[in-house]
Amino acid sequence: MKRKTEIRSTRSSAIGNIVGGILFIAFGIFASSMLGFNDSMGMDFGGPALNPGLFFMGFGLVGGTVSILYGLFALKRGGIAEHEIITETLPQQEAQSDEDPAEQLRKLKALADEGILSESEYAMKKREILNKKW
Repeated sequence: MKRKTEIRSTRSSAIGNIVGGILFIAFGIFASSMLGFNDSMGMDFGGPALNPGLFFMGFGLVGGTVSILYGLFALKRGGIAEHEIITETLPQQEAQSDEDPAEQLRKLKALADEGILSESEYAMKKREILNKKW
């Protein structure tokens, strides 16, 4: 039987994302207003000139919007699963095999004495128990 456990981000982490996104947008607006939008400052890399003010404005808006949406989505769902752990539990029969070998042998002997196990079944199972690492 498999059991899935998710580790979700906390409420404070989601609020931090929203605040960070707002600051990101504010930085983009501030940087673009400081650099201005005139073409004389454009950076030319062999193609059309890239205006730094426009670049910072777009970068701030896109990054801030993504961060705010992530934070809002995390708040709405009670957190976003950051990690997922899948564990598998053993069936009852396999879990019992972790018992003390002496106790297993006693139970096995009792089954053989009651006639539930044949002598060959008893010998085979006894050998199996004794061959396991203790």
